[in-house]
Amino acid sequence: MHFQIFLRNPLVREATIVQNFSLGVRRMKIFVALLFLLAVTSAVSADDGAVDYTRDVKAIFRARCYACHGALKQEAGLRLDTGSLAKTGGDSGAVIVPGDAEHSPLLERISAIDENVRMPPEGKPLTADQIRILTRWIQSGAVSPENEQPEQDPG
Repeated sequence: MHFQIFLRNPLVREATIVQNFSLGVRRMKIFVALLFLLAVTSAVSADDGAVDYTRDVKAIFRARCYACHGALKQEAGLRLDTGSLAKTGGDSGAVIVPGDAEHSPLLERISAIDENVRMPPEGKPLTADQIRILTRWIQSGAVSPENEQPEQDPG
């Protein structure tokens, strides 16, 4: 009997509807927030694994290394304007050991603390992000396009 009075009272019924609606809105907000968090986490983890040679690695080499290791100049016999030339190395041998970033002289040089050893010798050192990209590229096998052509000497 009390239950019937409860349902017949329009104020109680309206309060219950509003309360249920508010609970639904709160649940929807939580669901949307979780979906957003999942999407952001997925995007970040997908980005962490994908180093693209042309977009990422070659862009770093072009901006920071070509002045001394490109078409015009090859200090120490090292040329970095193609992946295959970079893997071939220079006068002192290979600077990249595909799949073994820890033993790649290129990474030792770009991350050296001693300014007399660190590359590039002039200007600011490579950023932590640039070093991370090169490390991941080398560790994942230093893959580059087989048909890549070296930069042309503009002279």
